[in-house]
Amino acid sequence: MRHVKKLDLRMNQLVLSKDETVNFSMFERLTHVDVRDNRVSELNMSALRTLEYLNCERNAMVGLHVNGTALKNIFAACNCK
Repeated sequence: MRHVKKLDLRMNQLVLSKDETVNFSMFERLTHVDVRDNRVSELNMSALRTLEYLNCERNAMVGLHVNGTALKNIFAACNCK
């Protein structure tokens, strides 16, 4: 999985716990992540140093952690329980 650059998980009714989001670190070269329109409450992307684009709109997020080293775009609107 270390060659994957884009991950699209939108509109899947995903419910990610704080521990499950740590697994994103196995994607060493991930640059784009789209998890919008799910039921994610905690998202920890701080291990992803190459992340440039993150869309996590329309979830139920109360916590978001990112590594800003390469981050260019972040979309996190409409996150409420």
